[in-house]
Amino acid sequence: LLFQNLLQKTLTMMVTMMMIEDDEDDDDSVVKEENGVLVLNDANFDTFTADKDTVLLEFYAPWCGHCKQFAPEYEKIAKTLKENDPPIPVAKIDATAATSLSSRFDVSGYPTIKILKKGQAVDYDGSRTEDAIVAKVKEVSDPNWTPPPEATLVLTQDNFDEVVNGADIILVEFYAPWCGHCKRLAPEYEKAAQELSKRTPPIPLAKVDATA
Repeated sequence: LLFQNLLQKTLTMMVTMMMIEDDEDDDDSVVKEENGVLVLNDANFDTFTADKDTVLLEFYAPWCGHCKQFAPEYEKIAKTLKENDPPIPVAKIDATAATSLSSRFDVSGYPTIKILKKGQAVDYDGSRTEDAIVAKVKEVSDPNWTPPPEATLVLTQDNFDEVVNGADIILVEFYAPWCGHCKRLAPEYEKAAQELSKRTPPIPLAKVDATA
C-alpha cells in the first residue's frame, strides 16, 4: 500500500510538471531560442526589444526556400554576435504568424533583414553572408552611428516650383502617409534616389505628401 501511494504521488508530480512545461511551450510571451537564434513574435517583441540598443531581425516564412537556405548562415551570425562585446541579440520572426509585426515593419518579401537601433528599423539590403551582415550590425551598433541623410528630396508648396523648374529631369512621387503601397515603395524609391544621385549629372528623385 505504501508503495502504491508513493507511485501515485510520483506519477501525479510527473504529470503536473509535464503540464507546466506544456503551458510554457504554449506561452508566446516567453522568448525561446532555436540554434542560438531568438524567436520573437507579436506577443513578446516589444517587451524584449524595449531595453535593447541593437537587435538583428530576420522576417521569414516557413515555406520560403531562400529562408531555409539562409538559416545555417543566420545561425552562424547569431553565434558570432553573441560573442561580441557587448553581445548583440539575433532574432527571427515568422512573418506569416506575426502579422502585426509584419505590417508594422512593412515586410513584403522573405527573408527580410532589418537592424533595430533604439527601436528604429534600419533596412539591410546587402549580401546575405556572415561577414557582410556582422560588419553592418557592428557599424550600426556603434554609439556614434547616425542614419545617413535621405537622398529623396522632400517637396512642399513652398519649394515645389523652385526645385522642379530648376531640374532638367526629376521624378516626383505623390504619396499618402497611411498608404500601404507607398510604405512598401519607400525603401526602393530611396535606393533609386541614392543610385541616381551618383550620376553625372545627378537625377533627383523627390516626394510630395499629397495629403498635406
